[in-house]
Amino acid sequence: MGNIQEIGSIDQFLKVGKAAVIDFYGNNCQACRMLAPLFDSLSTQFKGKMSFAKMNIDDNANIAGQLGIKSIPTLIFFQDGKEVDRHIGVLSRAAFQKKIESLISFKRQEKEVKMDWQVLKLVKPNEATGEAKEVYDEIVRVEGARWLVPLWGFFAIRPKLLRHVWNTLRNLEIDEGPTPRPLMSAISLVVATGIGCLRCANYHEETLRQRLGVSKEYVDKIRNFESSDLPEKEKVALRFGRKVGLGIELEDSEFKAVRDHGYTDEQIVEMAYIAIFEAGLARHAFTLARFEDALDWPEENTPSEFYKKHADQ
Repeated sequence: MGNIQEIGSIDQFLKVGKAAVIDFYGNNCQACRMLAPLFDSLSTQFKGKMSFAKMNIDDNANIAGQLGIKSIPTLIFFQDGKEVDRHIGVLSRAAFQKKIESLISFKRQEKEVKMDWQVLKLVKPNEATGEAKEVYDEIVRVEGARWLVPLWGFFAIRPKLLRHVWNTLRNLEIDEGPTPRPLMSAISLVVATGIGCLRCANYHEETLRQRLGVSKEYVDKIRNFESSDLPEKEKVALRFGRKVGLGIELEDSEFKAVRDHGYTDEQIVEMAYIAIFEAGLARHAFTLARFEDALDWPEENTPSEFYKKHADQ
């Protein structure tokens, strides 16, 4: 198994001090089995430069819970014993290797290095005026204050874009439409998870639980839908949405399955649109959030403590 340790304690493993990555997996996880050969190959390629370990969450549920792991496979990257990055789901060899190379070339500074650029200043709720304030007030009225998240502060820099994005989201996930709204939010959750946007995935998880009344157990099934006992009709829709959102070619049999399960033209358009739309929003957060002052966003305008902690991810 290459250069990989099977561990039951994170603290002991991280004592070695070098850059490290842990693959959190489960016994009945198809995606975990897909990732395993790549993880094994890279552990051999980077032997001596980085530590690799695997942890079975079925045997270590408490540790997984403490780390906020709600979907597998989850890769967590560490530098000097501290988490510096994480990825949820399967990823390409090029993407995985890039993360590793970035980590092992990282030179920790003894003193904090001052950024030589100005961070993007989001429009905070108490700073909004004019059209931006009108949209903010509408978001609070329709969804609640906790859903006035940093994403809106980004688009509020250009209020007309803010209005457009909010109207699109409201049309696809909130107002009544041909596709059940919990399913639309579930597609968003699957896409955000696949891209690796922590705050986006949490936003949709909390939307399903707090606003749409979906149980935690059902949300967990959505995150791991391929190995779950969800109805096949829902699995077909989630598989369709994930592939469209992540830009993965859809097989003929998969589109036929969408048709065979009775999805109409309107529903297919909605499911495709929400997948593409969420992919764009998740990529914004995944790539740009760390260059924004998102961590300064008011806590009362975030859906959870986890979201607040990962607002720049």
